Amino acid sequence: MLTTFCRLGAATAALTLLAACNTSSGGGAGGPGGGPGGGMGTSDPTHNAAFTAESRDGATASMPTSFSGTFNGSVQAQLRSTDGSNSPLGHATGDLQLTADWTDGQAGPAFTGTASNFEGEVEGTATAWDGTLNVDQTAGVNNILRSATCGTPGLPTCGTNGTTSSQRIGAVTVPLSGNLQVAGGTAGGNSNLLLAGSVSDDEDGMFGGTGGRFILPDGTIAAVAGEDSTWYVER
Repeated sequence: MLTTFCRLGAATAALTLLAACNTSSGGGAGGPGGGPGGGMGTSDPTHNAAFTAESRDGATASMPTSFSGTFNGSVQAQLRSTDGSNSPLGHATGDLQLTADWTDGQAGPAFTGTASNFEGEVEGTATAWDGTLNVDQTAGVNNILRSATCGTPGLPTCGTNGTTSSQRIGAVTVPLSGNLQVAGGTAGGNSNLLLAGSVSDDEDGMFGGTGGRFILPDGTIAAVAGEDSTWYVER
């Protein structure tokens, strides 16, 4: 098992990519897990409890060279304004299903799947979204990276937080995008999420943080950021 410190180090590349995606899309969001302004706004306690249960044991330190199966869980997007104030607006929580088919070194994407049935609230009003986000089949982003936890450039010296040279993590990145619309609301641009995280210690699940952009009832776009912008799946 890896500590939170080591998990976060492993996700650095994914979060850098996430920030770049938000900047280019106009979202301006911070990275998942408590980016700028994180920790405010509403969230779903059922999702939060399930995420905590899945992530409690940490990330695997013995990632195998292949990983497959169908996993179910949920993803939560804490919504923030994009007017420069980064004000909390609410949240959207949806069902998440991922199917993994990955072998170390493969060129193709690692995941297929969807996020749908989003419900939550916007500025105090209960809100539901129609539509589905689909996993993008972009091989460079849709991936599992099996890598060392220490002893290579950019990583801690082996021995830090119990790391050893033989340990291997499974850092996960999964991009999703699609058209969502609030029931009775205004159509707008695509919503997208980038999931960044880890294969769990028992290798029967995955968990992490998310960021991106998400449509609001009036058709405008919110940034996705905050410490409860998280996701988890399990077999």
